[in-house]
Amino acid sequence: MVAEELWDMVKAQLRAEVPRTAYDRWIRDTEGLELADDTLAVGVASDYACAWLGDRVASTAERALTGIVRAPVKVRFELAREAGGEDETGEATSEELPWAIRMYSLPRRACRPAT
Repeated sequence: MVAEELWDMVKAQLRAEVPRTAYDRWIRDTEGLELADDTLAVGVASDYACAWLGDRVASTAERALTGIVRAPVKVRFELAREAGGEDETGEATSEELPWAIRMYSLPRRACRPAT
C-alpha cells in the first residue's frame, strides 16, 4: 500500500471522529508522503499545523493505521520545505510561491520527530 492511499484511508476514519471544522482546517489538505519501516510521513502546510496535529491527532491516526495494516505504525507529521528562495540556513523561503507548491516541495523537514 502506498503512503498516499494509506493516509487517505486514515483521513476517512478521522473525518468521522473529528469535528468537521477541525478536519477541514487541519486534516483535509494533508498528504501521505512516505511509508518507511513502521512510520508514515504526512505532509502538512505549517509548523503550527504540524504541532496541532501532533498534539491532537497523532495517537488517533496511529490507532487507525494499526487497524488498517494490522501492525503498529507511527505517524510523523512533516513540514514541506518551502520554495521560493533561500534563507540564511540554505532552506527555501515561501514568499514567492503559492501554498500548494510550498506544501509539496521536497525535501521536507520533520516538525514532529518519530517516537
